[in-house]
Amino acid sequence: MACAALLLSVIAIVIAMYPVITQMIFGKPKIELNFTTQFMDSDDVLQCEIYNRPIRSSTLRKLGVNRRAAEDIVTIFSIKKHHNEDIVFQGSLSKMRSYTGTYAQRISLPASVLPAEFGIAIAHKDSGRVTVFTERPQVILLPGEYDVHIDIIVEGRRISKTKILSVTSGKPFAQWIDN
Repeated sequence: MACAALLLSVIAIVIAMYPVITQMIFGKPKIELNFTTQFMDSDDVLQCEIYNRPIRSSTLRKLGVNRRAAEDIVTIFSIKKHHNEDIVFQGSLSKMRSYTGTYAQRISLPASVLPAEFGIAIAHKDSGRVTVFTERPQVILLPGEYDVHIDIIVEGRRISKTKILSVTSGKPFAQWIDN
């Protein structure tokens, strides 16, 4: 009888803890990066989008699991020449545009299909120049291939990704190349 009571109490504890454990495991922020180009009238902005996608699994949604907001996101990027690793632009904290349209160096990103984003380079259509998207003195990218290295720090965890940026002397002046 005591064994049955103990077994039932253990089962009750497991059932009570199941939603909490499921939320802790599957509800963590899931950060995805996407490199895009925003085409505008006078300039093209090459940027990085940061997503914290909501949970898609119907089973997890039925269990009540929700993706947590990613707190305290910080981004740093640097640009190096593709083949010889010469540093063209040393990383600094980037100003990100959150899904609400506000700009900040540190943001929180809820689970959403809407991204936060930050600029990396600007292709000026009128002059054909490509410059680094920064508040510092203008850094011009000459024709060639560059490695853009992104470091995103989310809740103390580092996520890194590198993408190749091709700069040309003719249109489109700058574009992302798949690695």
